[in-house]
This record gives sequence, structure tokens and C-alpha cells, in this order.
Amino acid sequence: MTKKSWFLPILSLSLFILSGCSDKVVINHYILYDFYTGGTVTGIRLQSVLTGKDGTAVTAVPNKNYHFLSWSDGLTSATRHEVNVQQDYVLYASFEVDK
Repeated sequence: MTKKSWFLPILSLSLFILSGCSDKVVINHYILYDFYTGGTVTGIRLQSVLTGKDGTAVTAVPNKNYHFLSWSDGLTSATRHEVNVQQDYVLYASFEVDK
């Protein structure tokens, strides 16, 4: 075999092996949990999640003399996690000064 003659059989074998693999495309989506003045977010704030899988829980925690209002998508529960992720998300926790 010449130096280049080994390439074609190896390429053919590689393509044969790959053809038997699943045709599913693996896609990661990113979730970023951020916050405005008056509090913070506990948990993993930047998550990489496979399509169709669930993220992990985070919690919006207000600073002293503040309270949690809502997330930027309107959810009013301080603790949340995304279920069956199909897209990227950037979500902000909003806080308000206590009266």
C-alpha cells in the first residue's frame, strides 16, 4: 500500500460506521437567569440544556428591605426551572423596595 492508498479504505470504514449512528442532531440550549437591583439569583445561573430536557432550579432572593416581584416572562414564583427546553432563554428577576 502506498502512503495515500490507506486513506480511502479508512474513509469508507468511517462512513460505514457513521451511517449506522442515529440521525438525531443534538442541540444544546442556553438559559441565563439574571437579576435587577434589589436581589440576586441562587443556583446555576447559566445552564446548557439538551433539547427536550429540563433545566435545574434557581431562586430569586431579595436583598434586605426588598421583595421579589416576578421574572421577566411574568412568572411570580421565586423558584423556577424550565421544563422540556426547546429554545434559549434570558430571564430577569425583578425586585421592589419594601414600603
